Amino acid sequence: MEPKGHVVTLDPSEVFIATHVGMLRHVVSRLRGFQHAHGYEETGDGWSNDINAAAAEMAVARLAGRYWDGNVAMTTERERRRPDILPDIEVKSTDKETNRLIVHRRTDDRLVCVLAIGKIPTFRVVGWIRAKDAKREDWWEDPSGKNRWAFFVAHADLNPLPLP
Repeated sequence: MEPKGHVVTLDPSEVFIATHVGMLRHVVSRLRGFQHAHGYEETGDGWSNDINAAAAEMAVARLAGRYWDGNVAMTTERERRRPDILPDIEVKSTDKETNRLIVHRRTDDRLVCVLAIGKIPTFRVVGWIRAKDAKREDWWEDPSGKNRWAFFVAHADLNPLPLP
């Protein structure tokens, strides 16, 4: 059975831009002393997480036909909570095929949450769900056992593309 979603491969110039945005986000967040949200424990050096996240955002934006500004401001809590792709798309990315889309209680209910799986330069955009629809008590879990509770949405429960 073919995996759900659409594959997007960034071209060299997109990889260059996403890599620089990811590096800038990493540097800005460390210099400002930001901690990872929701108890996330970084593995490795952390650079690759920020770079892949930026690249996944760019891939989703291209698929959605939307401009991606690669915001790196993050100077206030409001800016840190800003959608990844304006006006209303939040991208959740992972490099593990079995990972589900994660939505937190504080995620704005109006956002469209999108799951992208892969590593730079190629991502499979699996599907989407509105944050308010993802906040089902039967999806509330702490699979890590580290008190990192969130709503975990299975691939099968995501809406198919295109994005709304």
